[in-house]
Amino acid sequence: MKFDLIIPTFNRSKSLKKTLTGIQELSLDSQHSYEVVIVDNNSTDNTKEMVQQFSGKSWIGIKYLLEEKKGKINAIHKAVDHAKGDVLVFTDDDVTFDQNWLKIIAENFRDKLIHCVTGKIIPVYEEEKPCWYSEKLSTVLGLVDYSGEKRKTDQITGANFAILKSVFEQVGGFTVYDGLINEDTFLTKKLLKGGFNIIYDPRMVVYHHFQKEKFTKEYFRRWYWLSGRSIAVIHKEKDLSLKRNIAGVPFWRIKEASQHFQKMLINFFNEKERFYYELQFRRLCGFIGQRWKDRTSKEGKG
Repeated sequence: MKFDLIIPTFNRSKSLKKTLTGIQELSLDSQHSYEVVIVDNNSTDNTKEMVQQFSGKSWIGIKYLLEEKKGKINAIHKAVDHAKGDVLVFTDDDVTFDQNWLKIIAENFRDKLIHCVTGKIIPVYEEEKPCWYSEKLSTVLGLVDYSGEKRKTDQITGANFAILKSVFEQVGGFTVYDGLINEDTFLTKKLLKGGFNIIYDPRMVVYHHFQKEKFTKEYFRRWYWLSGRSIAVIHKEKDLSLKRNIAGVPFWRIKEASQHFQKMLINFFNEKERFYYELQFRRLCGFIGQRWKDRTSKEGKG
């Protein structure tokens, strides 16, 4: 079985080098092989030079591609177009790996009933956490730890999953929604609708290294706003079928937004709690904003 390890990247040559070093140290049985496919999403740093230098000194096969069209999904689809393996393995340019990561992926695909496998993501904090940060916000940083048991799941995680290439192509790959996040959730929805099996294996571990630029309130605010918009797209059909809604926004979401705003005010002098509820409120505002955008767009076309 041949694997294509797909890594989209943008202006992270330093962390990407650590990721490639980690890939070199992976264990894999001799009957399997892999190639690393790096897609540079038009970086302005020394990413290309670093990859070329690393490739020249490394024994692993590395393919470098340039995707000038901005957007992670555009980069990923270019990598898939050039992939020649049986299994597509997706990860990020700021992770390192458990040594048996790829070996465990290969082990799962011996079972012909498994179409996709995802694993555990453990955050690694390279900076001191700011005073406003709460572990309740760890979703932003990619923490994934569903359980200690291997089981079926209804959610994949973009920094740590593998899928049969034939299945990925059958469902049409990732769906491109301009300006949204949670692409992995959209793909999960298509896989489940197609009747494909997704497995969570807690032994399939990557370590997600988070750097200073992500530990800002601005980054978290933007993430929650976009998360709200993404949720609105994902649940659009379901929400519009509900009788109790205003312009496609269910009453319970409006009530929840009000509650979060009140809790934000109540916790005015508790920075961690105040910021947590601010983000929950912001996500709901993003949701409502997307619903309004969909509504006005539909009316404009009508």
